[in-house]
This record gives sequence, structure tokens and C-alpha cells, in this order.
Amino acid sequence: MRYSFLEGRNVVWDALRANRVIVEILLDRGALGKKIDNIKREARKRGIPIAIERRKVLDKLSKTKNHQGVIAKANEVKKYTLKSLYGRSLGNCYILIKEVSYDQNLGAILRTSLGANVSGVIVSGSRKSLINSQVERVSMGASNYVPVVNEGFYSTIKFFKKLGFKIIGIESIGNKSYFESDLTGNVLLIFGGEDKALGSALKKECDEILKIPMDFRLSSLNLSVSVGIILYEKLRQEVS
Repeated sequence: MRYSFLEGRNVVWDALRANRVIVEILLDRGALGKKIDNIKREARKRGIPIAIERRKVLDKLSKTKNHQGVIAKANEVKKYTLKSLYGRSLGNCYILIKEVSYDQNLGAILRTSLGANVSGVIVSGSRKSLINSQVERVSMGASNYVPVVNEGFYSTIKFFKKLGFKIIGIESIGNKSYFESDLTGNVLLIFGGEDKALGSALKKECDEILKIPMDFRLSSLNLSVSVGIILYEKLRQEVS
């Protein structure tokens, strides 16, 4: 079985609260504080072994270089398909991303998605395991709750069109600004990659192409920032 290594006090604590299957917790022998005490207490309650190690042992294992004195060895997050993704939730917002090149961006997107009640994130163009230690660290526990699917662009669009979802693409040269569109209801939001536009063929599959207005001296925003802007505009429209 493959395992994930969860690094950082909040990340490990959130995984425990989410009932993630954790095989072992490694603690720096000098780690102190309320969060460490909470981790120890919950681990003992669940019968999870705790190994007290020298800090250099954790430093050697760490992929993020920011373990804060605690690393948990856990089962990987559950893998989803499009059908199982939609079948688990009656939510009305899903995200499709053309490509994610930076783990920090995916982690930030998952964190924002949890806050904005997104039901799932679909990433195209990747053959590697999407959820790694860096993604889990940046997501601050959101990877335990927001499903991620690796699926092709066109098959994803076809799937959601059959379900009656609006297909909305986000581009720097969209037809109108995002706040001029109705984002309420069932929506699949499509974003390009960090340095990839949607492309003309994909745009034709969309019901609308929206843009985020910005100063003319800037050509684009960070991917996770763009996702956050659109998600919270949808949320604003639905609660106002």
C-alpha cells in the first residue's frame, strides 16, 4: 500500500479530526505546545503509534521542509472517478483545470474550494499522483474533504453537459466580466493552467467565457487567485 506523509501540526491535527487512517505519527522529541498535546491525546485514543525522534530524522523525511516537529504516515486520500465524484454529493459547483504545474497552487485551490463549498476539483493533463505532501501541507486539511479527479477535458465537459450544468470558461480575454454573469445554480467552472490558455476548441464547448478585469500592465493572475475570485463571486450571488 502507498502512503502519504502529512507534515505540520495543523495538517496532522485536521487529518485526525477527519478520521483519516493514520498508521504512525513521528514527533520531534523537543516539540511542545497545545496542538502537539492534542495530537498525542487523539493518537493514543485511536491507538495510533507515536515515535519520538530526533529532529534530524524528521528533517530527512520531510518533503515540504516545514514539518513543525510532526509528520504522520497516513493512507492516501480516496481516489474518485467522475461518476463517484458526482454520486457522493448534491453540490452545484465543480472546477475543471487544464493543468496544474505547481503543487502550491493545487493545495491553495483545494483550501479555497472547501471554504466556498465546491463539490470537486477535476484536473486534466496529469499522469502523476496529484495529492502529495506539499499539496496536503498547503491545503491545510482541505485535501481530506475536497475530492480530486484526474480526467480529460472533453470527457469531463461531456459528463457535466449531460447533467445540465452550465459550462463557464475563465479567460483573460473573455467576452464579459465575471460579475456580469449569473453564476448561480449548477456550474462547471473551467480554468487554464499556470501558463496555458483554454484554446479555441475548448472555448467552443463553453456556454460563456468570462474574464477577470485587471490593470493593462498585467496579463494574468495566479491560478489559485483566479479560482478564488470566481468561487466567491458565485457564493456572493447565491447568498445575497
